[in-house]
This record gives sequence, structure tokens and C-alpha cells, in this order.
Amino acid sequence: EGYSGEAAEIDQEEAAYLAAVSFAMKRNSAAPAVPAKESIVSRLDKLLTAFPYLKKLNHVLNHLVRRCREFLGADKLSRAMHCLQSLETRIELETQRLKAAFAKFDLDGSGQLDVQEFNNFAVYVGFGKEMVEQMLSDHDTDADGSISLVEFIDFVGNQGGMEELFKLHRGIRRKMDSGSGVEVGARVLAEFFCPGGERSGVVWDARVLDINLSKHVASVLFSDSSGKPGGPSELKQEIPLDFISEDRDLVDTLGELGITSDDA
Repeated sequence: EGYSGEAAEIDQEEAAYLAAVSFAMKRNSAAPAVPAKESIVSRLDKLLTAFPYLKKLNHVLNHLVRRCREFLGADKLSRAMHCLQSLETRIELETQRLKAAFAKFDLDGSGQLDVQEFNNFAVYVGFGKEMVEQMLSDHDTDADGSISLVEFIDFVGNQGGMEELFKLHRGIRRKMDSGSGVEVGARVLAEFFCPGGERSGVVWDARVLDINLSKHVASVLFSDSSGKPGGPSELKQEIPLDFISEDRDLVDTLGELGITSDDA
């Protein structure tokens, strides 16, 4: 339930972002005034200097960079200017949304995302916790152990932009719905096999030790149930993935952001 509430929130954010893009693009659909070729080239170079990740093929806006250059090479200045204007508008919108997202995860209002806050962001959009250290290593450019707004924008840009993160999250949701989104090492709530082999019908705290997606099963270690009625008699079990009902790491992260099952 907590996950579905968080998923709905991201769906709303994606819808708002795409609506803003659509509105801005319609507003700018009129043919722009066409400056000299040198001016278009200068504006494009300035944009790419400020946002170098736009040069990467994986970024959702890279096609506008390539088309602008193609039209410039063919001296089709009106079409080149239209591409440039679309690029400027969309990167401005994305930057505004990223500033808002940064503020959301900057829980202490420090202007920096510490390791835990950045971890919250990573889990929120669908990255596994084991990726956080690598992300910090790659994008904490001043090596101060935290992520600034500029570093945050650079990180999202290098992942392909906000639209790619939304796409990633949709993929994670599909995995979570199928049970394959659970990771080795995750803390979960899961049902277990009773001594007679029947399904328990109740959940217990466990840690995921291994996952076999081809068999759709997970090896888990349940917490000690000594002195607690109704728990598993065998602590280590291989269970179907659909026995797992909740990823506790994800729920805890969402709780820190104020997202609970009541948001579902």
C-alpha cells in the first residue's frame, strides 16, 4: 500500500511535468524571429556548456541538439531556431522541476543532500541502495560527502533527464508488481511455510538472501520467532516471490518523506 501511494505521487509528478512541457511548447509554437546563424550557434554552445549532458545520446533532449546542428549545417536557420527554442524551453522547465525535487529530498533544508537524503531519492525513483555509493562517487564532484543542487541536476541529466527517470520508475513498478523488484539484502515482510507445508497466511520480518527469477522464488532468513507465537519454525526458507508483501527498506524511506499507506 505504501508503495502504491508513492507510485501514484510519481505518476502525478510526471503528469504535471508533461502538461507543463505541452503548454510551453504550444506557447512557443509560433515561428520565432530568426537571428543570424552566428547568434544561434552561440546560444546553442552556451546551453551545452551549461548543461553538457545534453550532448549525451541517452538524454531525452539530445535529438533537439542534433537536429539543431543539422539544420544549421544546411543553413535552414528558421528550423534550427525552432529546435533551439524548444530545447531552451524544455531545459528550463526540467531545471525548475529538479529544483523542486531537490527541495523535497533536502529534509533538513541545508541546501545539500547528505548520504541518507540522497539514498531517499535513489530509492524513490527506483535505484537500489547499493547504487548510492557509486552515485555519490560519480557525482559528488567536490568530495564533501553530500550532493549540491548543481550536482543533483548534473546527476539527473546524466541519467537521461526527468523523463528517463519517470520511465525507469515505471519499469521498477512493473517489477514490484511482479515480485521481481525485490533485491538481495532487502528487509521484507513475507509469508512462510508452516511445518505441514501450508502457506502461513501471516507475514514475518525477513532478510532476502538470494533470488531466482527463473523459478520465481527467493531464499530468505526470517527473524527469530522464539517466544513469539505464530512465527516460522524454520528461519531459513525458500519461498515464492508472491509470499513477499512489502519491502521494508522502501517503506522506511517513504516514511521519512512523509509518504505512508494512507496516501494509497
